[in-house]
Amino acid sequence: MSDSEDAFDKQLESFLLSEQADSIADYASRGRKFEAMDDMELQMAWVVAFLSWAQKPSHRLRNVRERDLMAEINLRGNQLPLDLVRTAFDRLLRRAINAIERMELDDPEKFKEMTDRCLHDIEAFTLERERSQN
Repeated sequence: MSDSEDAFDKQLESFLLSEQADSIADYASRGRKFEAMDDMELQMAWVVAFLSWAQKPSHRLRNVRERDLMAEINLRGNQLPLDLVRTAFDRLLRRAINAIERMELDDPEKFKEMTDRCLHDIEAFTLERERSQN
């Protein structure tokens, strides 16, 4: 891996961690709806929500519930039970990769716009982080 690839990977990881922190803060600011659940109940609720969302990822309400449950799990310092959703996760990842590959073939302009937007968001995050550190 080249130095520039390694640097980009670190930027991407930082960006994703920042997005996760934002999601947790958003959930907490809305009152921690799932705070009263015990750990096992919370993890099982996340599994059900993830499996539901994985069936129809475009369904916004399903996504919000899954993200909120994930935020509560993260707030407690617990790990997501990814082993319980591995098959659905792998299927979802394949669908996403296939959709991106189709977009690249069928609509190269839209694909370029999407990748440019993603790169712009990561670069803007990196610049803002560097500015705040100085």
